[in-house]
Amino acid sequence: MNYYRISPEKVDSLAKLDSLAKPADVALQVLKNMQGVDFPDTSLVHHYALKALAVYFNNMCGESFDGDGVQDKNCSDKQWTRMLDYLDTLYRNSILPSLSAVLEHVDGFYDAPLLTNGKKSCGCSSKDKFDSEIFGIYPYWYVGDSTKWIDFEGVTRLEFYGLYADDKGTLHLPSGTLASEYLSDEKNYEFVNEVHRHFVKFDWIVQKDDWNYIDSKESFKKFFENLVNEIEMVVNKKINSGFQRFVNTLSFYADDFEYRGDGVTLRFKNYPKDSIATNEFKVFFRKLNKVLSAENAHAFVNVMMDRLDLVDSMGLGNNNGIYSYKYFADIGVFPEDYQKFSKNELKNYLFVVLEEPTSHSKRFVLNDLDQQVDGKNRRDVIHSVVPMVWFDNKQWYQLQNDEPFYNDTYFGFAVGPYATDVKAKDVCFAPGNLGTCIVQFFGIGKNRYERQGSIAAFACKHRWIFRLLNLLSFLIAVGVLVSYFVSDDVEDFFRTRLVLLLGIVVLPSVITMAVVMLFDPFVTFINGLLGLLPNIVLFLVAVAIILMQAREKRDVPTRRVE
Repeated sequence: MNYYRISPEKVDSLAKLDSLAKPADVALQVLKNMQGVDFPDTSLVHHYALKALAVYFNNMCGESFDGDGVQDKNCSDKQWTRMLDYLDTLYRNSILPSLSAVLEHVDGFYDAPLLTNGKKSCGCSSKDKFDSEIFGIYPYWYVGDSTKWIDFEGVTRLEFYGLYADDKGTLHLPSGTLASEYLSDEKNYEFVNEVHRHFVKFDWIVQKDDWNYIDSKESFKKFFENLVNEIEMVVNKKINSGFQRFVNTLSFYADDFEYRGDGVTLRFKNYPKDSIATNEFKVFFRKLNKVLSAENAHAFVNVMMDRLDLVDSMGLGNNNGIYSYKYFADIGVFPEDYQKFSKNELKNYLFVVLEEPTSHSKRFVLNDLDQQVDGKNRRDVIHSVVPMVWFDNKQWYQLQNDEPFYNDTYFGFAVGPYATDVKAKDVCFAPGNLGTCIVQFFGIGKNRYERQGSIAAFACKHRWIFRLLNLLSFLIAVGVLVSYFVSDDVEDFFRTRLVLLLGIVVLPSVITMAVVMLFDPFVTFINGLLGLLPNIVLFLVAVAIILMQAREKRDVPTRRVE
């Protein structure tokens, strides 16, 4: 399992060739524009190369180019299609041979533990401030890379791209190591706990692109049966600490961040389109949903496909196998009532990988969808569709310019590779932080909000401690009040120290409760009010004691001094 990049050394060698013809000169410019970008598969490489070629011929549709990407908003869809036909011919004849010569297959995984942010820190996910679900694709070649960190404030779910299934349905890491073996070591899944501490969900992407040896109904059944067990093993193992489980058991505000994953995303490229394969995938998909949900009601099962694979040129949806919106509408699990819709109800997402230029392909998704589904099915699918952009850290203007469309049209957005250089600035332009860009332009209201403060970030990431402190302060207060009523010595002690009694009974629980209500992301308005009731009762009891003591002092007769 490799990822791909353009070799600068091979590009330099190509540039030194004598008597470059014009097409070769164009190829050289295209390849230079692609340097410094890592790609998860060859399809994205070719799409990006076409975009780089379009940049070179940026005047063909009347676009302008300012060094930050093609601003192709002036190019109509018809013009763009005509231009792509010409560029595609040029690409295949002149660019592709050079691209193949300089493209490197890189093995970037050596069974190193997944790294947390180290000294670089950020706050919890700001999911309550986003209009939609924001997915960050974290590729396996960043594992062990101490120069990268993850800005958790900019995403609601993190997708780890790095598992693949062999022909038996067994999961492996890119190095070939069994996933079951790798994940048996705590240091290799502690990363998931780190993600959860930042209030971010974690999904595993499972990839397979070679189906040559799975060619019968029986072989599909065996493959999928084993794959269900493998995914269940990876996702549905409880890994949160014993301390967190203890607090969740006792606390009023338990959360669902317990498992080694919160879902799985299936990336099955080149999947056969015959009826047997199509039907067996449906059986597998529904079974996987059921198996994961039986243990973890919040687990999701998603599918990732290229937009061009989902295109139905005939408008019938009969010959594309699993690659159609109509098919996804048939197998997906959707909310019954969208008036009461919440993100936890939607069990399946359809990631649509956009080809470059995304400014056009992001609109084509709707056209393709409309050809295949309508009515309630269209509503269900549009809620599940997540357009995915592979970001090159160059097209910052395009991302900002396209953001209103993503926000207004879709209910989710995915971007990868999601990680930032530790030396990057906290800005939304090169050399910037992708998380900052999402925070600024995907927020609710004015599309901008302040970063989470240090106190709020600390309280959120350590919320289990404050839940426990809140519980302990309440128990201590109850213990003091009980002792007051059953012990004459305790009553005599507090008789002249009513302020101390009020402080012990009320103050600690009020402080810890305030921290929990303000900064614990699992505390909603309703359960926050319910959580306040015990504190209110304590306060009223303490006040009642003070009033009783004050009344007793007034009722006691005093001796008159002659």
